[in-house]
Amino acid sequence: MNRRTALGLVATLALLGSDACLHRMTDPSVDAETAQLASDGSEMAAASAQTTHLANLVVSSVSSQEPSQAAATAGAKVALWPPGCLSRSIDPTDPLTVRLHFDDCTGPFGLVHVRGDEVVTFSAGAAGALHAEYRSDALTANGLACAHQASADITVRGTSRDVAWRGTWARTSLAGVAVAHTSDLAVEFDLAAGCRSSTGSAVTTVGARTIDTAIDAYRICWSASGDACPSGSVVHTSRATGRTLRVSFDGTSEAQVVLAGGRSFDVPLVCGG
Repeated sequence: MNRRTALGLVATLALLGSDACLHRMTDPSVDAETAQLASDGSEMAAASAQTTHLANLVVSSVSSQEPSQAAATAGAKVALWPPGCLSRSIDPTDPLTVRLHFDDCTGPFGLVHVRGDEVVTFSAGAAGALHAEYRSDALTANGLACAHQASADITVRGTSRDVAWRGTWARTSLAGVAVAHTSDLAVEFDLAAGCRSSTGSAVTTVGARTIDTAIDAYRICWSASGDACPSGSVVHTSRATGRTLRVSFDGTSEAQVVLAGGRSFDVPLVCGG
């Protein structure tokens, strides 16, 4: 397996939240089932990053678990390009509901030319947590429709936010294929360090194919000088074939890829800038 193919595997399988490019696998030594699973894994990675980024639009600006205070600040600290493309308003009939309006915004993870609304309703959650219900309204990215719905229980701990996240995300890929993604995650947002850690599971359907994903302590950080190298692991399993692919990260610029049957190799990552 050559370096181009190896990089393709890592990019498509495991970069849940970095800005690395997704490469296509073209090496003939990779069988068709593995190549398809890697391709579907890339759609899962994009969907997971996009939906949790929508969560962060609220989480990063909430400093209180009191619903009315959360509604007063949700979305206020978000920086998207161009400046001013994101506006917010309180529902005139419900002071705990916030409407975030995108006017041709560009953000990370392929969320470009975003238009439409994200509506968030706050309430008191269990054990003192802040509960948030998300839903999209006429949301599009790159001119293609997106549908989003999620619930989150948010606990504020200093500069960290612990989030129990359950969400769905549906869109059409640039190739015209329907992608539907559901996730059940425990996410920690470390606002001071600029890091996000995720553990949980996801199910992604790409066209007629479905993959199950297990995410274990996947952590990625951002800084002005570039992405730090990730840690944790991601495992994708094809429901149709039972084929699995595992990628493990140790915080360095190399990752280990384990194919079905135990075949493994190390590949370099573009990180640590």
